[in-house]
Amino acid sequence: SQQNTMVDGELRYSGLFPVDLKTQELVADSGGNVDFTLPAANDPSRYILTVLASDGAAYRIKSTRELMIERSASLYRLAAQRKFSAPGESVHFDLTAEGPAGAKPARWQMVQLEKQIKTEGAFDASKPGWDVKFAESGSYQLSLRDANNNLVAAASHWVSGAGVRATPGSIEIVFDHERYHAGDTAEALITFSDPVEQALLTLERDKVEQVGLLGAGADWIKPQRVAPNQWRVRIPVKEDYGPNITFSVAYTRQGDFVFQNAGLQIIEPRIALQFKTDKEVYQPGEKVTLDVTALFEGKPVSTLVALGVVDEMIYVLQPEIAPEIGDFFYHPRRNNVRTTASLSFISYDLAAGRTAGAPARHNYNERGVKVLERPRRDNVDTAFWAPSLKTDADGHARVS
Repeated sequence: SQQNTMVDGELRYSGLFPVDLKTQELVADSGGNVDFTLPAANDPSRYILTVLASDGAAYRIKSTRELMIERSASLYRLAAQRKFSAPGESVHFDLTAEGPAGAKPARWQMVQLEKQIKTEGAFDASKPGWDVKFAESGSYQLSLRDANNNLVAAASHWVSGAGVRATPGSIEIVFDHERYHAGDTAEALITFSDPVEQALLTLERDKVEQVGLLGAGADWIKPQRVAPNQWRVRIPVKEDYGPNITFSVAYTRQGDFVFQNAGLQIIEPRIALQFKTDKEVYQPGEKVTLDVTALFEGKPVSTLVALGVVDEMIYVLQPEIAPEIGDFFYHPRRNNVRTTASLSFISYDLAAGRTAGAPARHNYNERGVKVLERPRRDNVDTAFWAPSLKTDADGHARVS
């Protein structure tokens, strides 16, 4: 078994190694069936069940199954302003209720994952958050539980230093924030499984946008060594990095190639619209006067607005399927850079490619698809349509 938790959609193991819970020898009945029970899991866990069977002769069989036990939906969201800090630094975690108010947290627990050191204590639910001072470096799992010992909130946090350990043969990259504005400085905590003196750092999207070395730095990056196996890197965020860009780290050690990347998401500023009618309720046939206000980063802006007024019952039949205009134009871009190494090269005509053959030109069926026709009701669902309503310099427009 291996304890785990799901925080912000990311699976993280509370235990860095599996724990053997139980080994049992059983005898099947006349029908070849065996009944057994698994130990109860009070925490989110990962069960790996292995069954070895033999009929007393030379024939043996083996089967392995994996069971994931997730925690229930969180009642609270526990989050800090930064995802990592330094030893001895006080970190404030904001506690925000998600949905209807439920059982309040009564106790806190904190586990240092590398050493499996657990500390706990009483939690004061009357306070707006939780202030924690981490004495040692490492990866921490923080959780809050109610009076019945049910998990109500959880979060992960990293404390820079030699105590943070990465899985052998891997690189762990943690950014201090989830998203950044243009002009901010992103900080990345890079932890290697071994002491590393040099590594290749790149920013990638449609191509390799920036290149630098970990030991030398570059004009777009400022690395600083924290521990023999850990570096802190500062990346000034530029406007052309939006809506996202990929930060990659690669190095070789004793003939092995190790590579990892992490996404850097940029917040694209968007125009906020406000609507106000001249009164609350109208009778059929009355004229409606609508005031539209456009704000960009809190300030009025002159822009084009496409205004549509439709029957609300349309959305009872089907919700809006068109994406938000900001998500449509500023959706996350795919990283088109592929990183490979020649260290796995064996000999000419012996190296196998990533695909067995060239991809097909298309994957759709050549057969024509018959469109099913159906009569459409002759109802007018659009009450008003103004595709090019322009606001003035004060961000205001009026339409009737």
